Amino acid sequence: MLYQREKIEKILQIKKEKAEAIKKSRGYSEDYDEKLTFDDILAIIISATIVFGPIFLVLGIILYLLIRTW
Repeated sequence: MLYQREKIEKILQIKKEKAEAIKKSRGYSEDYDEKLTFDDILAIIISATIVFGPIFLVLGIILYLLIRTW
């Protein structure tokens, strides 16, 4: 029973070390706050364009029609 518990703890420790190695290889560290990468900024810009783009397009068309008819 004790042997199995030690074996399980060893496996969990190895998995934890692998996870930490992956985090460090991707640029994450516990020493500093998570910083925005270029991919994060690009994703934010694309999301904002998808969300707000049609809204501004409709507002622009309405403004154009108002100015044209005035």
